[in-house]
Amino acid sequence: MTLLCCLLLAACGAGTTRQAGLTTSSQPATALPGVQAAASAAPPAPQMVFPLTTASLMGKSIKEIVGLYGAPHLKLREPTAEIWQYRKAACVLEMVMVGDQANARVTYVEVRSRKDGVSSDSCAPIVGELARSTVAPPQGA
Repeated sequence: MTLLCCLLLAACGAGTTRQAGLTTSSQPATALPGVQAAASAAPPAPQMVFPLTTASLMGKSIKEIVGLYGAPHLKLREPTAEIWQYRKAACVLEMVMVGDQANARVTYVEVRSRKDGVSSDSCAPIVGELARSTVAPPQGA
């Protein structure tokens, strides 16, 4: 076992690793003559925390929230903030966005009941249930 660990460490230090028949190098790749490397125009999509909770929504941008939930069912504009609501039959997810349109972030999240006899605690799953089906948690989450 010790020998195996030493071999793995030696392979990491050499700048080249071999894994499942593939060889990767720590050296930068060079383009073939006459072929230009494509520049990455868009940054990678933000990583979402799963399972979704009210705490995991704090600090998210408008773009991130729209990516998760789509357009809100209700949007109220205040001078310094926007209040967004997403609804299900018995529950509502409400977020307050503060900042200008380009930089607004979620500063408050609340889940509550819309009906008598439905507890706010039973509405907690709405945070994940309302997320678009196109946003799936990573495998194993």
